[in-house]
Amino acid sequence: MLAGLWEAGEAFLNIEQDNEIHASVVPEAESCPEDWCVWPYPGPAGGTGDHLTYRSLGCTRFSAEMLAKVPALMTDLPSHDWRRLDAIMLPGLSSVRTNPHWHSPPVNHHHVRPWVLQRRCDCGEILP
Repeated sequence: MLAGLWEAGEAFLNIEQDNEIHASVVPEAESCPEDWCVWPYPGPAGGTGDHLTYRSLGCTRFSAEMLAKVPALMTDLPSHDWRRLDAIMLPGLSSVRTNPHWHSPPVNHHHVRPWVLQRRCDCGEILP
């Protein structure tokens, strides 16, 4: 899907299925002049501050200008595996821009880590 969007060359906002956006995300995505925007979200530690994920595809907008700067990014990737796609894309994106434009407040992330003893969603909810 991302490769097709990239090839089309039109701006898009990617929201992964386990991200819960807030009311300001879409209006900010439509009006922000930056070429690469990210709304951070809680990662494995489930907290705030240093526990936020800042370079993921979870809630990310790419402008048409950014797509034009690295038009072959998706076709040149060694893999399109969804589990690490953001990390695989990062070197190509970083060749154009060191960091994305980070928006605040963060979005929520509903992801349960199976390897922790206590089943807890990244949003902080304790599960049975």
